[in-house]
Amino acid sequence: MSLKNIVLVCLSASALYFLPIVSSQVNSENESEKEQKVETIVSVRAKDRGFPHVSFADGNDLKVADNSNNHAGSPNLLASADFDSDGTIDLITADSGGSIKFYRGNPDSSFPNSPEAQARKADGTFTEDAFSESVNSLNLAFSPDYLASGDFNADGHQDILAARNGDNSLHLLAGNGSGNFAVDVKIQVEGAITAFTVGEIGRRDGQTDVAIAVLNKKVASLLVFEHPEGAFKYKPEKIKLLAQANDLAVGNLDTDFFADVAVASGNKLTLVHGRGQAYPWDLLKESDIKRPSAVSETRILPFEIAAIETGFFTEKRGMSLAILLTNGSLQTLDSPKAESKPLNLDPKYIKRVRSSLPAIRSEKIFSSFTYLNEDNPDATEDLLPADNDEREKILQDRQQKAAEAMQ
Repeated sequence: MSLKNIVLVCLSASALYFLPIVSSQVNSENESEKEQKVETIVSVRAKDRGFPHVSFADGNDLKVADNSNNHAGSPNLLASADFDSDGTIDLITADSGGSIKFYRGNPDSSFPNSPEAQARKADGTFTEDAFSESVNSLNLAFSPDYLASGDFNADGHQDILAARNGDNSLHLLAGNGSGNFAVDVKIQVEGAITAFTVGEIGRRDGQTDVAIAVLNKKVASLLVFEHPEGAFKYKPEKIKLLAQANDLAVGNLDTDFFADVAVASGNKLTLVHGRGQAYPWDLLKESDIKRPSAVSETRILPFEIAAIETGFFTEKRGMSLAILLTNGSLQTLDSPKAESKPLNLDPKYIKRVRSSLPAIRSEKIFSSFTYLNEDNPDATEDLLPADNDEREKILQDRQQKAAEAMQ
């Protein structure tokens, strides 16, 4: 046999030997790619969509119990907080049958590089699922329209607050800090609930406050539950509204350091200005110290409001108000705060001005916005001092005198 024939035989034998291995590797790679594609299937496509400021990563399904056989239907309300005090955010859901389910947050998902997570990786018990359904479940005797979380009783633990539109009561389920909740306590309110929100109103004190809009005998009012000893420790503050409210939002929308309450009532937008507490001096009769009355202002807008929300939506330094119109379009109202101005300006550069929108006088008086006005350096009308503490004291004195005059 010639050398050429020997080489051909060797090459043929090599091909027959290695071809199955190569084919197996290719098939293995193809199967791996298919598995990878299956793993990356997402339910919500969000990556690289929309503007960069509102773009999220793609969403994946969470492994939770199947509710297809639940006669009450799927959950339609959601709230979050650290209910079990482990440093990880948990979820609660509520369905139309009044069933509340608790989904415990997974520390391994939030802190995958922690020593505890590394130890679970080593022993094979690590999981990336963000939540796991708890055996804890609660049942309300009604179908809630509102569901919120927060510390409403000032005990340092996260609670659940629920309500139904048109009812005259709130339902508080106090948490014990370990993911368990007490039987709901009914809190009666004066009127039928038409809007609901929670947050820190006025000066920040670490407690969650509650604001609800009610309608009682055709009289619309805003009830604000706000106190350092707990939202429901004392009676709520009652503020009359010009029309029935359909949405509420909490945020610092003026130039002070207190969170305000924005109220949407059709084409009317009311701002109830937040203020500090007189606590604990107002509890001492001999101190003769009372908290100033709330100051609110109402603007008539050229459109109907469907919903409102507060946030840092623009380049402005302060918070803004996002407004969803009934025709589906969105608008924002910016805070009157300056963007980035030096703090040591001469007082003559600070001037009080009123909004250009038409105003309706409510039960008290209108407050005015304060902003830094460099375009009018010669302005001398109604000046306020540049020092924050002095300016705050003067505004509080004016509000107190105005409230006394209206009584």
